[in-house]
Amino acid sequence: MHCKSALHLKYKAGGTFNDDVIVEYIDSVLIPYKLKHNFYKLYFIFYSAKFHSKPKVFNHLEKNNIEAIIVPLRFTYLIQPADVIWFSLLKGAYHELWQKWFISNEHSYTKHNNMRSPGYVNCINWCVKLC
Repeated sequence: MHCKSALHLKYKAGGTFNDDVIVEYIDSVLIPYKLKHNFYKLYFIFYSAKFHSKPKVFNHLEKNNIEAIIVPLRFTYLIQPADVIWFSLLKGAYHELWQKWFISNEHSYTKHNNMRSPGYVNCINWCVKLC
């Protein structure tokens, strides 16, 4: 599978991650993936944050034959090694792009003389480029 066709970025200006965002993710990523690959059932693994455990999320998962697997509080460390391995190549390549930006580009500063980040658009473009 070509990565760019599988890349789904969600930017939310307010930074609030809630049940509506999860339902949107289910609709725009999980269900199309399930249909494309003709899966009878998918498993959605997430940790037990309050917004994950809303009836709206569980009802939507159940309606679409997607089973929720919830990692209990204080047990996320058990899946951390997988996260580290799966994302290590992406994080390393992203870090190189960040360093290149830091060294090679002109920077702007806040009124308190803090350097501004490269911005969401650049960071998203880096993620797309890496795929």
